[in-house]
Amino acid sequence: HPYGKLPKRDTNNFSPRLGMAWDINGDGKNVARGSFGFFYGTGIITSAYFSNLEQQDTMFVRSTVANSAIGQGALANFVYGVSPLPAGPPAAPTAFLPGGNSQGQWYTPDFADPRSLNTSVGFSHMFTPTTVLSVDYLHVLTQNGWRFININPLLDTDNDPSTPRVRGLAADTQRVFGDPALLGPTQVLCSCNRGLYDGVDVHFERRLAKTALSVNYTLAWARGMGGTTDFTTQGGQIGPERVDTQLGGIYDPWEWGPTSVDERHRVTVAGVVPLPFGINVAPSFTAATARPYTQFSAVGPNATTNLYLRDAQGNPLGVNNARGKALINANARVTKELTLANTRKLSLFAEFYNMLNRANFGNSFGGNAFAPTTYNQPTGYLGGIGSTTTIPISFQVQFGARFAF
Repeated sequence: HPYGKLPKRDTNNFSPRLGMAWDINGDGKNVARGSFGFFYGTGIITSAYFSNLEQQDTMFVRSTVANSAIGQGALANFVYGVSPLPAGPPAAPTAFLPGGNSQGQWYTPDFADPRSLNTSVGFSHMFTPTTVLSVDYLHVLTQNGWRFININPLLDTDNDPSTPRVRGLAADTQRVFGDPALLGPTQVLCSCNRGLYDGVDVHFERRLAKTALSVNYTLAWARGMGGTTDFTTQGGQIGPERVDTQLGGIYDPWEWGPTSVDERHRVTVAGVVPLPFGINVAPSFTAATARPYTQFSAVGPNATTNLYLRDAQGNPLGVNNARGKALINANARVTKELTLANTRKLSLFAEFYNMLNRANFGNSFGGNAFAPTTYNQPTGYLGGIGSTTTIPISFQVQFGARFAF
């Protein structure tokens, strides 16, 4: 098999960086800048965990015994706490168990370190010593992105949907080991993903003695193979829909699309506004266009992936084809300062979160057409679920005080 060999060491990593800044008029009011660099990522160790585990002299093997129905199957007469436990795998197995459909994991022979090529140019103009406007453009190309590919899916080997599907490597394991069921799902870690990010960031800032205003706007595109530009971990990719005993259809056109964090527009406004009677108000407002999610038409017959939703001509719509709900979030902090004796100060404050009481679902929507109850319906919140969310799911307020002495 083309993957039945050791991967080569990646020894040619060359990582040059170049940056420059030009004070155009020599007075610091107009500054142009640019940079370029190769950056190599450090892959997460869990990507190689099972591959390393399966290279040991003694292997990790899990055995599962279950009922097919109540009173039927391998545990039909088993009584918990009374019946003896079923026989398990050998105490120290040195190979996969025959007929065990063990999960395998390995690397592609050309495995390499992930890298990104970053290019940026920018310009800033200072209108006054307290007011500045800057514009920056960033282009990121990610290469050799890590991802897992199942090379032992269930395949239709006789072009007859009515017959059982066969594991892609069954003939090979039968030929070499005399056991067509030696391996179940078998994943190879390849450095084959590619991604692109382009963004324009505009920043305006004005500061006075007691007042500050900051406005940020981003126009961006993030897209990649499998709908991700994350190139240092093994997860997050969608698909591929078409699978085989090698890389499958990861290069099919519908496998390239926007990432799950692709936002076309994002604007953030924040500031500090002094009011009479020693009261300060610090509002912040964020709005961003909806992030994408993927719609699936059916469960894939290969026990690996689902089938993408189709257009009117029957073509797959591909990864992250639909959009969720736009983000709109307004917060504020109101502070009242009291000056006490001997330079002591007491600050009383109230913090208001999600003042619009808006449910920001983002792209947490059900994408499975074969699950109509949740299809295209919210299933969670942007930024997390429940207490872990970074954006409150409803209006919240908290009060506090700070005593300085």
